[in-house]
Amino acid sequence: MNRVVAFAGLMGAYVALWANGLTITNLTVNQAAGTVTFTVQWQNSFRDAENWDAVWIFVKFRDCAAPKTTPFTFP
Repeated sequence: MNRVVAFAGLMGAYVALWANGLTITNLTVNQAAGTVTFTVQWQNSFRDAENWDAVWIFVKFRDCAAPKTTPFTFP
């Protein structure tokens, strides 16, 4: 069992080496609606019937006029 887990971990690390060139483009912000829209792309991405890669993106909001000590909010 330990060998299977180790092999899976190594393969995951190996696959991660191929994903690169992350770009975020076409960024638009609608402050009235509280939405952010953008396009995410990266090189060497993959998708098949059962598996695909992904990227985690977090967006935090804070009023531009607020002091820097004001915490961010999550919509």
